[in-house]
Amino acid sequence: MRKGLPDRALSVARSAGRYEGETTQVRQDGSTYPAHMLITALKDDGGQLRGYLVITRDTSERNRAEEALRESEARFHTLADTAPVMIWMTGPEKQYHYLNAAWCAFTGRTLEQERGDGWMAGIHPQDVRTYLAAFDHAFERREDFHLEFRLRSADEQYRWVSSHGVPRRGHASGEFAGYTGTCRDTTGAREGEKDREHLLREIMDHRGRLEAVLRQMPAGVLIAEAPSGRILLANGQLGQMWRHSPATAERHKQTFEYKGFHATGQPYRLEEWPLRRSLEAGEFVIDEEIDFERGDGTRGTMFVSSSPVRDADDRIVAAVATFNDATARKTAERDKAQIYARERMARKEAEEANRIKDEFLATLSHELRTPLTSILGWVKMLRTGALDDASSARALETIQRSAQSQATLIDDLLDVSRVMTGKLRLDVQPIELAPLLEAAVVAGKPAADAKSINVQLMLEEDAGRVTGDPDRLHQVFWNLLSNAIKFTPKDGHIAVRLRRDHSNLEVSVDDTGIGIEKAFLPHVFDRFHQADSSNTRAHSGLGLGLSIVKYLVELHGGTVAAESHGTGRGALFRVTLPVVAAAATAAATTAPNAERSTKYLF
Repeated sequence: MRKGLPDRALSVARSAGRYEGETTQVRQDGSTYPAHMLITALKDDGGQLRGYLVITRDTSERNRAEEALRESEARFHTLADTAPVMIWMTGPEKQYHYLNAAWCAFTGRTLEQERGDGWMAGIHPQDVRTYLAAFDHAFERREDFHLEFRLRSADEQYRWVSSHGVPRRGHASGEFAGYTGTCRDTTGAREGEKDREHLLREIMDHRGRLEAVLRQMPAGVLIAEAPSGRILLANGQLGQMWRHSPATAERHKQTFEYKGFHATGQPYRLEEWPLRRSLEAGEFVIDEEIDFERGDGTRGTMFVSSSPVRDADDRIVAAVATFNDATARKTAERDKAQIYARERMARKEAEEANRIKDEFLATLSHELRTPLTSILGWVKMLRTGALDDASSARALETIQRSAQSQATLIDDLLDVSRVMTGKLRLDVQPIELAPLLEAAVVAGKPAADAKSINVQLMLEEDAGRVTGDPDRLHQVFWNLLSNAIKFTPKDGHIAVRLRRDHSNLEVSVDDTGIGIEKAFLPHVFDRFHQADSSNTRAHSGLGLGLSIVKYLVELHGGTVAAESHGTGRGALFRVTLPVVAAAATAAATTAPNAERSTKYLF
């Protein structure tokens, strides 16, 4: 404790009743520390001094905190004075507590001048009421606030500023300590907004004339405000294009977001809109193709063009977009492309048919000439009388076989002619298929035995009857069997089956022959169509038998199908014919799970 301080402190306490002040105390180790001293005089009831109550409190921590606060404020002032925006601070009584260098430079007044003239002195008189109301409301509720007002600048001109304030609280107590805020000069921005609004007002003032012009335009037109994209004007053609009323566009007040626009099958993002690009980037977009969905759910295609509208200072204030419905044109182009494709396909098919016709004529000439040459040769030899009895018999047998071969070819040609002219007639009657299949197998047995081919005939007994022409159905089964024998190599196997399948009879001819290529399966029943002409030459034939089979089966109300797992893996031909009604009725009375017996022949 400094010399003289106790006597003076005691004297003050004795006369005033108490003394309070800052002092320095000495610890037992000789070190000193700052302290707060409170001395209270103790007196009896008669007012006589009986002693003193001395209380000291170490203030080292408080002093350090106050010093840190002063250093923090100094750093804040240093940063604030270099900030490009105006910064101000008030105390809890609304008076200015701090103004940074930017504020002073803007107003040309110091903190002391602002305090001396009053903290509202620089605000425009017309804005004082608004400012006071906002400020009082903020101080009352102690919440953030934002307002715009005019503030007198250093050149004695009032300029618009935007101010934002936040409440400040004490570090230790947490009590409300006033507001800290910033101000920005927004005069230029407001003038630009004013110019933009003026231009937009001019546009809207001419709305009537614009609408009259736009009504006459064949294209949809839309005018949108920048930068918000708010729609200012849309003509009726635009609504018709979308199958909406013209008011639909007006309902989108914030952004131009018609639903249903798609590009290459994906939703058309707003930032990719031609109109949006013109509003934000000032792009000129010419005839951008867009797929879209109309209000009634139909799809269409349109070409969109857009361009920005700029004011005298080259600022974008609006954008104009035009929409041309190209759906009909695109549809016509697609139809034209399809017609060209069909024409190319038809030409290709005609060329293929012409090639097949030429091959057929060449094959027909060969097939007719071969047996005729054999007949003529043997007839010449018979006429010479130089043949013995055995050779003469062999000659007659060869002549008969060749004549039968020619007769078969001619019959096939006549059948095809009757099919194409619709003159083929059937002698329809209820028949059983088993005898026809047995006869076909018997007729083909010599040819099969010559190649050591095993032919197995499996007939389901009491399978039922069909309605048909026995001769034509025999022709069907004989063609299928002879075809199987022709294309099955030596020591092969052929299975001929007859079975009941619900209300149908199914006849299948399954061989282990050369098979059918997968690509040729769809054409196996076509007229004059042959998979490989080399096979035809090796086995003979005109490529007519299977087409006749298909026609005859369908004429009987049935179906025929071919199956094969590929070259060298055999083929299966399946004929299905409807059971005659009486037989079907009788079969229906049979137990559904009853087994039918099968008869195996050969």
